[in-house]
Amino acid sequence: MMLAGRHMKESGMVMSPPDEVWFVPGFAELGTAGDVLSAALETAHMLPPDRLGSLLRRAGTAIGAADVSTWLIDYGLTSLVPIDDEAVRSDDVELGAAIPVAGTTAGRAFARTEAIEADRPTPHRWVPMLDGTERLGVLRFGFAAPMTERQRRLSDALASLGGALLVSKRAHTDHYAMRRRQQQMNLAAEMQWRQLPPLESSMPTVAVAGLVEPAYEVGGDGFDYSLNGSLLDLTIYDAVGHGLHAALLSALMIATLRHGRRRELGPAERLALADESIGANFPGDYITAQVAELSTLTGQLTWANAGHPLPLLVRDGRAVGDLPCAPRPPVGMASLQTTPTTVESVQLQPGDRVLFYTDGLVEGGRRGGSRFGLERLVDLLERANGERLGCAETIRRLGNNVLEHAAYELTDDATMMLVEWRGLPADPEAGAFARTHDTSSC
Repeated sequence: MMLAGRHMKESGMVMSPPDEVWFVPGFAELGTAGDVLSAALETAHMLPPDRLGSLLRRAGTAIGAADVSTWLIDYGLTSLVPIDDEAVRSDDVELGAAIPVAGTTAGRAFARTEAIEADRPTPHRWVPMLDGTERLGVLRFGFAAPMTERQRRLSDALASLGGALLVSKRAHTDHYAMRRRQQQMNLAAEMQWRQLPPLESSMPTVAVAGLVEPAYEVGGDGFDYSLNGSLLDLTIYDAVGHGLHAALLSALMIATLRHGRRRELGPAERLALADESIGANFPGDYITAQVAELSTLTGQLTWANAGHPLPLLVRDGRAVGDLPCAPRPPVGMASLQTTPTTVESVQLQPGDRVLFYTDGLVEGGRRGGSRFGLERLVDLLERANGERLGCAETIRRLGNNVLEHAAYELTDDATMMLVEWRGLPADPEAGAFARTHDTSSC
């Protein structure tokens, strides 16, 4: 068997170390496999976790692709970066260069979550790589001749397989986390990213998406969600201070709230549990938070407010105002609480969106400059709804606008989480839209 990377010199037969991927059972044969999906999945079992790009290139050969390159979305959600150093140079892609999401074909495929193809310079197809509905990146399949329908179907299927394998492999290596970085990440941000859930998730009845900025320096802000049966739990929080201390504080906060959630405690009880944990380990510190529960079957939203900015309701494409809830003291300041925690409830209508955010979102601006402001926030939310953007793309663009307004010098963390309740389909088949990744939904 030939080994990739083997080089022989006439003087001395000097060889470089063999490429380990060629020792993976089934890898060599993958390029000529008849059932490429089954063969790729079987080969993936022993694949080194950082070699997904190699696997997809080899599988692409089996469907007649002349080249296959894989691109991951960066932490800031502004660029697509090559998964490895073997990304293929073509007339529309520079070798190893990041591709901006804005204004590029690859970026449109990512933002719209739909395949886009072109005939120039040679036939090629950009396909979004997803985990469920979470956007992980894109694949570019290049062909020497016009594509067949079979090649289109198999390229889409390989992109889906790539998304599933990326999620399963990335916990075993630092490779993908390092590739996604466009700049150095501070230690506090490293901690925060490790405890965040996926940035987006979508089902027939509900969708949720979140974002933290600045992506590489975030300290004490964060969000969390978890779907258990027909109950979607939602949390957003903002720890006092900045840097590593705030990150440690928020790490204990989210671990405590998850512990309470898994004990099936309600929002008020979870906040009380967090009071004990923060008070015992970080006396004098505090965290503001909103803790909510949404019934995906009925649209009933219930929440408690620990000194945090109120969530914003968007209905029929218009921001109709805050969802009021009398605040209890921030977590960690239980000694100031004189009345029981208020738990509010509202009945959402199908299509309603609720934005949870930290104060850094509306306060965002350059030091000495103007605030981003609630009015600008509302305008962007309504425009996104008018463009029928999904939750995840709405949040991505909103984060970019905050950073641009602050000239990329935010004075405080800005975190946001957008949830949409879609209502129950009239019949099971009506839920099929969730499988199409239509940008009119989240």
